[in-house]
Amino acid sequence: MRPIEFLRHPIRSGAFRQVIVAALIAAPVPLAAQLTGYDTRGAFLAAAGPTTVQTFEGFPVGTVLGDNLTDFSSVSGRDLGGIARNVLVGSSSSLPFPMFSDAQPSGTHFVSVDMASPSFATGEITFTFAGGPRFAAGAFIADNSPINGFGIEAFLGATSLGSIFVGARTLPNSFVGLTSTTGFTAIRFFAETDGDSWGLDDLEYGAVAVPEPSSAILLSLGAMVFAFGRRVRLRRS
Repeated sequence: MRPIEFLRHPIRSGAFRQVIVAALIAAPVPLAAQLTGYDTRGAFLAAAGPTTVQTFEGFPVGTVLGDNLTDFSSVSGRDLGGIARNVLVGSSSSLPFPMFSDAQPSGTHFVSVDMASPSFATGEITFTFAGGPRFAAGAFIADNSPINGFGIEAFLGATSLGSIFVGARTLPNSFVGLTSTTGFTAIRFFAETDGDSWGLDDLEYGAVAVPEPSSAILLSLGAMVFAFGRRVRLRRS
């Protein structure tokens, strides 16, 4: 049989399964995500490449963030007790205590867990992306006093890819960011020390991540299975 005539002949299901299994075994296994943390925006941008920045200046003070944020399917917050709290847009010009004072980094608006909660803007904020995984994310973190260590956790679906931590954050040097070798679909910002209140501004994130080689191979194999199965059914009909 000449190679060019291979597709002209029906493929026995057993042989076809052996081909697919062999291909799957030969396909590279995805490596564990390698996360890199950054405590300066310059270093983050050098690694992340082109990014999109959300400054929150376009939202009225008091806006509850949910599915109304471009490029995100949801935004959620929790206090130190794990109780769900709204994530609100605030302004440093209308707070009982300073946060992002002097309109840094890009304006007066920022976001935090509901200031009226018993935890007073402590806890965590999670942003879930829409439109596919990302590979880089970061933001400025601030309060009226230095924040101790701060962290970001990356998720692919419900699976945690790990966390990065940086040291104390004080404006204007309060950026925290991460890059990942595996695309992630959500990021969780949180203070490393319980009781640290904080706000987040200038949320920055990279473009949609390119599928890993193994994922591309699996997608190709799926297309092959569909094409071969359809060809066999047509020949038998």
